Amino acid sequence: MAFALQKERDRILVPIDTIVSYAEVLTAEDKERFRTGFGARVIEIYQTSEGQMGSACKCVNLHINEDLVCVELYVDQGNPVTEPGRPAARMIVTNLINRAQPLTRYELNDLIVLGEPCPCGSAFRVIGRHGHALRILIDGPSTPEAQKKSGTLFSRGSRRNCRASTSKTSRCP
Repeated sequence: MAFALQKERDRILVPIDTIVSYAEVLTAEDKERFRTGFGARVIEIYQTSEGQMGSACKCVNLHINEDLVCVELYVDQGNPVTEPGRPAARMIVTNLINRAQPLTRYELNDLIVLGEPCPCGSAFRVIGRHGHALRILIDGPSTPEAQKKSGTLFSRGSRRNCRASTSKTSRCP
């Protein structure tokens, strides 16, 4: 794919300085492909219908926009996620700036894993990984350790022809 992007890059007449990914989860591999393919830095914005959840800093780490939204992360019903690396099973959001349609303690169907503190100096929490719970369910766990733990639920054969629809349901033939 990087080679294909480099070929397309030669057709672009105006140099690209920055690529901004908006409301779509990018893996580290995706970011690297865009960076090398277009010769541009890649910035990710974590946007949902409920508000702008996160923005990249000068170190290109994604931080929760804690001045715009209050994000509560929980391991289970009442135990908050406080340390980096621990997946949050529940994400409760309060949009602090939407006056037209206030959302108070609204539960999103997204999963977040907090990252380590950032060298940029921001006090806002770092998002190590994020994604839609449905996408993770359909595509299966992304790490070998998680795949081992999940057993046959996420085996290749059981998810081969599944697609996610916009209505947040899945269709498997």
